[in-house]
Amino acid sequence: MKSFDLVVKNDSPEKISYGTYFFVEMFDGKTWKKVPFIKNLIFPSLEIIQEHYSTASKPIYLNSFLNPMKKGKYRIIKEFETPKQEQKTLTASFEIE
Repeated sequence: MKSFDLVVKNDSPEKISYGTYFFVEMFDGKTWKKVPFIKNLIFPSLEIIQEHYSTASKPIYLNSFLNPMKKGKYRIIKEFETPKQEQKTLTASFEIE
């Protein structure tokens, strides 16, 4: 596997916005540890506005990380903003087998 898709599903009646930045953590059996990105990885400074009741996807490339991802439990973390400018942080777990 060289990449996977991060799917953002907006089931609300309002638009949401978010940037391109995300981060990944790996569960070590006790705590979540941040997975480092490769040196000088750039996230474009963009605001993505997603319509209400819509789905969008973005590829996440595994070669963006400093070390190859090994078998284990991970989670991706993404921040969003509502039209009322409320900050929301959401996570989605996944496993590499």
